[in-house]
Amino acid sequence: MPPFYYYKMKEDGKYLINDILSEFNPLGSLEAGGTSKSRNNDFTANATAEMSLVKGLSLKGSVGVNITGNHTLTRQLTVPYYQSNNMTQPSRYDHEAREVSDNNSDKYLINTQMLLNYDLAWRGNSLKAMLGLSNESATSSENKMRLYYSNADLGTSTDNNAYITPGQGTKLSPETQMRTSISSVFGRVVFNHSNRYVGEFDFRYDGTSKFGSRHRWGFFPSLSGSWAISEEPFMRSYKKSVGTLKLRSSLGVLGNQSISANERFTRYLPYNNIYSFNNKGVVGAGFTLGSDNLKWERTRTFNIGFDASFLNNSLTVSANLFHKDTRHILMRPISATVYGTDMAITNVGRMANSGWEFTLQWKGRTGQVTHELSLNLADTRNWLRSFPEGEEVAQLEEMWVIKKVGVPLNSYYGYRVAGIFQSEEEIAEAALPIGITVYPGDLRFVDRDGNGIIDGRDRFVLGNAFPRYAFGMTYTMTWKGLDMSLFINGVGKRDMMVHGELVEPFFGNYSYTMYRHQTDYWTATNPNSHYPRLAAPGSTSENNNYRMGSDIYIFNAAYARLKNITVGYTLPPKITRWLHLQRLRFYATGQNLFTLSPTTFIDPETSEFDSSMTFSSANTGCKYPPLRYWGVGFDIDF
Repeated sequence: MPPFYYYKMKEDGKYLINDILSEFNPLGSLEAGGTSKSRNNDFTANATAEMSLVKGLSLKGSVGVNITGNHTLTRQLTVPYYQSNNMTQPSRYDHEAREVSDNNSDKYLINTQMLLNYDLAWRGNSLKAMLGLSNESATSSENKMRLYYSNADLGTSTDNNAYITPGQGTKLSPETQMRTSISSVFGRVVFNHSNRYVGEFDFRYDGTSKFGSRHRWGFFPSLSGSWAISEEPFMRSYKKSVGTLKLRSSLGVLGNQSISANERFTRYLPYNNIYSFNNKGVVGAGFTLGSDNLKWERTRTFNIGFDASFLNNSLTVSANLFHKDTRHILMRPISATVYGTDMAITNVGRMANSGWEFTLQWKGRTGQVTHELSLNLADTRNWLRSFPEGEEVAQLEEMWVIKKVGVPLNSYYGYRVAGIFQSEEEIAEAALPIGITVYPGDLRFVDRDGNGIIDGRDRFVLGNAFPRYAFGMTYTMTWKGLDMSLFINGVGKRDMMVHGELVEPFFGNYSYTMYRHQTDYWTATNPNSHYPRLAAPGSTSENNNYRMGSDIYIFNAAYARLKNITVGYTLPPKITRWLHLQRLRFYATGQNLFTLSPTTFIDPETSEFDSSMTFSSANTGCKYPPLRYWGVGFDIDF
């Protein structure tokens, strides 16, 4: 058992450290380490005016304003730590610098819009048209001061040793001010003939401040149409005996300018002690490259599908196929360390997304019980169609992610485990990583190129974190005054990398903890274990087992979750009338009551990737899981 579990953190008013928690302990940080206080202000206002010009033609204008502000004051207090409660002098101090951070930020957003609408109907036909102008402008600024060795009692700069150092988190408003603006001309024309044929044309002409004047504006049209086949005269018998049927399709172009405001500029930043001059550390300037050649990322889309109903509209079915082709992707290429800075964001690469969606809805009755059931299932897969270098590999803690033509974006990339060594004889005949000595109980890796050495050329594409086969189910039932509803959702396929203490037993600097799911480790009497043998931190076995970036870090993140279930009862009208009420309903509800997943020690929805499949750090699982909630309540209508 790790010493963390039987060492005390506090005794006789003193915070204690030991050979495991050698710098601080969590209790001391929470109770005496300082405070952080925030104040947020939010103001929103909207104004709209509309006037009719002639019959069918109207003009509408609107202005929206949103002003937000935040002030956060964080103060660190020095915490003394003792090796034992018998000591009179602390062994060490935490937060000796008594740092005080004072942060202020403001953001102003103004949205203006002018719409000209036209509506005309004649002989079963209708024509609707809209032309609009809009502008959205945002300004934000931030200043932050970091004070070191503040007054121990007041947290102010009145201490003789207090100082502020540029570049160590201290920012002035001119350094952080951001301004963005996007202006648009947009329109729509919709023609409907007898509810059988519907055609629609849309366009946007957008200009953004994020790009230079040569590439600022982009034109993005789209076209869609539908055919209600069941409304045709020759389909009357089908509509009467079977149901409705509609075909629909669309194609168009979408634009994306989701980069920060100043990416087209080369930015210079101060760095402390960047070099020495006159025997002193001197502030130097670093820079991040920009590019004035940035332009809109463009996505061509195509959709085709149908909607159908059966059994007097009690059963409806919808299906859709889609394909997206994205070009001129805005991304930052990886640069070598010797380059000295980050590469500028550029328009590189081409990516495709294809998928399908299926929805089924049913309404029925069995006796006095009514049922409504909705099912949906969808799948999307993506892959790179072109990339300047063919592939790009980036480090993600022990693992790597790869951008490679023909492979899903940012797929996991690493070594594939071939089992666990059971004997010295196996080790003598196997391919091994260079410079690492292994023993029975350590991981064995696949020698992909067959050269007898495990190196970077033996890595595989190990999976992808993008969810596949997303599904959901909603069911509602009513019987007299009783009602019940439930919602289940999940993902049929997803890979998830987990890094840190949830994978590696006794992971350093995290209290050297071991979890229940890690107890299936190799021993001579447990040769068919899931995990390799336990090894000392820093040993060659630990480097082989947990520093090689293998699929031991990859887990199955498929899941199904009961998101919500609610059971209610509405009192009969004669009772509510006696209570002088229109309606009174009591209910009990639960959320996230259970989850089914092959990986049970972590929330399967956690990920290091965002919706754009970009990442910043590895997934350690250090997040609050979805809260399990039970509640009761009532609804009253007067």
